[in-house]
Amino acid sequence: MIIQVGHLNGEVKTYNLADQCTANELMNVLNCELACEVQLVQCGELVNASSILAGDRIYYVTVDAEGGKKKKKKKKNFAKPKKKKHRHRKVKLATLKLYNVDNKGVVQRSHKQCPQCPQGVYMAKHFDRHYCGTCHQTFRMDEATIKANLEAIKKQQAAKAAAAAASAPAGGAGDKGAAGGKKGKKNPSKSTTYSEENNLIPSNPIGTQIQLPIDHSSPEMRLLCFAQSNDLEQFSNLLRSGPFDLSAIQNQKRFTALHYACFNNSFQMCELIINHQDRRENSLQNMENFINSTTNDGFTAVHFAAFRGNVQILTLLKLKGANLKATNKQGLNIMHIGAQGDQPNTIVFALVNGIQLTDLDLNGGSALHWACFYGQEHSINYLLPLIEKKKPYYPLNSLDSHQFTPLHLAVQSGNTKLVKKLLIYGADKTIKGYGNKTPADLAQENDFKNIHNMLTKERGFLITYFNLKQGIKRVRKTGLELMRFGGFMIFLLLSYYLYMVDDFIPIISDYILFGITLLFFIFIVCSNPGYQIRRQEPLYTLITTYDHQDVCPICNVVKLPRSKHCDICQRCVLIYDHHCPWINNCVGAENHLIFIIFLISLDTSLIYALVNTVMQCFIGNENELEFFNEDFTFWIILTLNIFIEIIFVIGITALIVTQFQNIFLGQTTFERFAVQNQTSTIKSVMTNSNKNSLIDDDLLSPKKDRFVQCSCKNLLNFLTNGITQRKKEQAIRI
Repeated sequence: MIIQVGHLNGEVKTYNLADQCTANELMNVLNCELACEVQLVQCGELVNASSILAGDRIYYVTVDAEGGKKKKKKKKNFAKPKKKKHRHRKVKLATLKLYNVDNKGVVQRSHKQCPQCPQGVYMAKHFDRHYCGTCHQTFRMDEATIKANLEAIKKQQAAKAAAAAASAPAGGAGDKGAAGGKKGKKNPSKSTTYSEENNLIPSNPIGTQIQLPIDHSSPEMRLLCFAQSNDLEQFSNLLRSGPFDLSAIQNQKRFTALHYACFNNSFQMCELIINHQDRRENSLQNMENFINSTTNDGFTAVHFAAFRGNVQILTLLKLKGANLKATNKQGLNIMHIGAQGDQPNTIVFALVNGIQLTDLDLNGGSALHWACFYGQEHSINYLLPLIEKKKPYYPLNSLDSHQFTPLHLAVQSGNTKLVKKLLIYGADKTIKGYGNKTPADLAQENDFKNIHNMLTKERGFLITYFNLKQGIKRVRKTGLELMRFGGFMIFLLLSYYLYMVDDFIPIISDYILFGITLLFFIFIVCSNPGYQIRRQEPLYTLITTYDHQDVCPICNVVKLPRSKHCDICQRCVLIYDHHCPWINNCVGAENHLIFIIFLISLDTSLIYALVNTVMQCFIGNENELEFFNEDFTFWIILTLNIFIEIIFVIGITALIVTQFQNIFLGQTTFERFAVQNQTSTIKSVMTNSNKNSLIDDDLLSPKKDRFVQCSCKNLLNFLTNGITQRKKEQAIRI
C-alpha cells in the first residue's frame, strides 16, 4: 500500500507499506528518517497511533517545537498617571432622552434624521454639531446655539457636583470607607429575545456568518481561507498541489469553497472549483450532491449566486445539476433571495426557470414582501409590472402569516418612493394588519410624516381636475383628458361671440389666431413624442446583455440616456421632458419643437384676446342681444373673461420662459426639477426631525453641474434631437 506524506518543507513523499498498516508504524519510519518524534495530521486533526491508514488520503507531518526562555521585560517609568478605564453605566429609561415634550404635550425627537441614510437612522447630537455614524456626515450648528449648549452643559456639571457634595458623608476616614470596599455583584440583566416566530427576518440572514474565522493549520483549511478571501491566485496554486476533495472541506457552518466563491461573485473561482471537482468525481450524482450541498441554515451555492445577481454563475450551476427550486430552512427560494439583494437579474432568471411570483416562504411572504421589507427599489421596479401582467394572481394586497401586506412593510422601511409606487399600482391603504393597524398608523408610529401625509391626505378638487400635481393613483390615458382644454377654448370663443357681434373685424382676427392655435393643438395631440420601439427579444435576453437599470420591463426596450418611462402613457420616451395633461400626451425629442410653437401661438392668442377684452371695457355694452340688456350681466362676463385670460397668460408665459431656459441649458424639465425635488426632500426631513435647530442652507443647496452651460450649441442639439436619438436607438444590437 502506497501512503502519501507531506513533510514540513512542503514536499510530498510516498512510502510503500504493508496493507492494513497503522499510523504507529508509519511514525516509527518517519522518526528514524527525521531523527525526531513526529505526529501525523489529517484534515486538521491528529491521527490516532492505532488507527489504520487509508491509501487515498494525504497525511502531514507535525512536530512539537519547544519555546525559548521568556525575555524579561524592562520596567517602564511613566510620566503621566494611568488613564482610568471607562466603565459603562446603565441608565434607566435612557431612551426618554431622545425625545422632548413641550408645554402642549407634543412629543418631538431631539435628534435629527440623516438626510442621506434611510429613514430611521438618526444623527448624534453634540454641543456644536450633528454627526451621523453611518455615513459620517456632519452639520455644524450656528454660534448662538453652540454658546447656549455650552452654558447648559456647565449648569448640568455644576448641579451634579453640588448633588455629589451634598450626598457625601463628612469626615476624612469616613469618606474613604464609604468610597472603598468591594463592589457588589451585578445582577445579570434580563435580555429580551427576538423570536423568529414573531419576525419576518430569518434568524440567520444570508451572508451574516460568511466571514467566520478559519483554522490555518492544514492545507485544506488554508484552501478554504483563500476561497473566503477571494484570493484566486493562491487558491489555484494550492489546489494544484494535491488531490483535494472540495466536498469534504467545510467549516463549522458547513460552508464549502463553492459557497464562498458564489458569495464573492467570482465566476473564475466557481469555474475552477467545478472543473476540479468534476475531474475528481466518478459519478454525476456525486457532482450534483456537491453543487447542492447546504449550510447549517439551508443555503446552497445557488442562493449565494442569486443574492449577488450573477446570471453567469447561475447558468453554470444549472448546467452542472443545481436545483434551482431549492429552499432554505425558512422556505426562501432564489426569487426571494434576489428580491432581498435588489437583483432584478435573479428575478427574471427565476421566472424563466419556472419559479412563480406567487411562491411563498414558510411565513407566507412573497418576493414582493421581501423587496418592500428591505426597501429595494430596483426589485420593486421589476416585480410590480411583472405581477400586474400575471393577474388574477395578484399578491399586491396579500397578507403574510404575520398580517403584513407589502405596503405595511414598505412603510416600515421608510422608503417614500416604494410607498408611492405601490399606491400607483393599486395597493390598498385601508387594509388592517398586525395589531389592527393600517399603513398610516405605522407611519405615524415611526414618525414618517411624508408617508403619513401621502396615505391620509386627499388632493383638492382643482388640483385633481386640472392635474396641477402628480397624484398617487394610476392615471390612464383617455380622450376625456382633452375636454378640459377643449372646454376652455370653447368658453373663450363663445365669450367673444357674445359681446363682439356688432364688429366683425376683431372676430375674424380672433378666428385666425384661434384656428392657428387649434391647428397646432391637433398636431401636438396626435404627434409621437419619441416612443422607443419595442424589441422582439425576450426580457431575459435584454437583462443579461445590458444593465438592469437600462432595461424597461414594461416596454421591453433598452432605454437610451435621458429617456424615461411615462406611467400614464405606459411607454418609454426619448429625452423625456414631461407629460402634459392638457394635451394628453408626453413631450419628448420628436414633438418638443411643436409643443413650443403651440405654446407661443396659444400665448399670442390669449394676449390678443386680453387686449380686446380690456378695450371692450371702454366701449361698453353695445350688444343688441337681449341677454346683455342688463349691465350687470355684461360686466360679470367681461370680468370673468379678463380674470381667466390673465391667469392663463401668466402661466403660459412662465412655461415658455422655462422651456427656452431648458433649451439653452441643454436640459429637460424633468432633469432640472429632479435635483430640486431631492434637495427639498432633504430639507423637509431635517426640519421635521428637529424644528428648533438651525442648519446652514449652503450645506443643503444643490450642487451645480459644471458641465451644464448656457450656449447656442444646445439650441442646435435641440433641433436635431429626434433624428439623433433614433439613430442611436437603431444602433443598439444584441
